[in-house]
Amino acid sequence: MEDYPGALAECEAAIVLAPGEGRLYFDRAQCRSQLEAEPEGLHEDSLADYERALEVGHREPDVFLAKAITLQDLEALDLAVAALDAGLAEHPEAAELLYFRGTFKGALGDDDEGADAGLARAESLGFVAPV
Repeated sequence: MEDYPGALAECEAAIVLAPGEGRLYFDRAQCRSQLEAEPEGLHEDSLADYERALEVGHREPDVFLAKAITLQDLEALDLAVAALDAGLAEHPEAAELLYFRGTFKGALGDDDEGADAGLARAESLGFVAPV
């Protein structure tokens, strides 16, 4: 229904009731990123939520990817690659992690096997690059 302020409030209330439920932190960060007016500290707050989600056990590829994209927004590509590496250690066949790792490594000037191999592997797994 795209009521992101309402969804954000629901996530915050749910976190109070279930602070060990990692999916709630991920959802809160995702809702925050959809608000029309970008809140102060958006990236830092979202990064903290992704880290908390991982810490309490919500370790799906989408959390690692969202964390990496947030780090990219903060112009910390080296940390973004590290987040993707951590995700790939747990989900080696996650094509989206491979793709973004290759893209970020390329942006860092890494033209070696690390960047190109990741992009090729993502493509072989059926990943279609976002437009």
